[in-house]
Amino acid sequence: MMRLLLLQYIVSLLSCASSIKEDGESKNQLLYQFDSTEYTQIHSFYDKDEKLLGSVYVKYLDKDVFTSMLIEKEVNGRKDTLYFINFNKLISKKGIEAEVFNEGFYGYKVIMKKNDYIVLSYLRNYGKDVSDDITIEWNYKEGLFELMKAP
Repeated sequence: MMRLLLLQYIVSLLSCASSIKEDGESKNQLLYQFDSTEYTQIHSFYDKDEKLLGSVYVKYLDKDVFTSMLIEKEVNGRKDTLYFINFNKLISKKGIEAEVFNEGFYGYKVIMKKNDYIVLSYLRNYGKDVSDDITIEWNYKEGLFELMKAP
């Protein structure tokens, strides 16, 4: 029941989604179908053995600020969403990891792209205010992308 409620919540967050489906091979895989013309691929992640972990797509607000980000990988001919950001919500396979302040929300800007992580800045007030950096990294032990936690 809780999984169904979470899926309904995610569907309502994703205005560009046409459907979210559960993959028959893994109950943890959420497959997200989106209009690729609205998104631009900006980076691909690779593990230590040069194996593709996933690719990053963003929905730009202007030339370098975006409001939505997806990390996806094609699995059996379908796109598997590994991580996504939709406006002020940062969502991993485990669920909502964090919410940034909605008041004055403007978007995100990429600061750094590396093989297994990406660093973003959260922007407010039309890009005039910049918050702390946000790092989304590949967790090798759990096999998923997640928000890096401060020690």
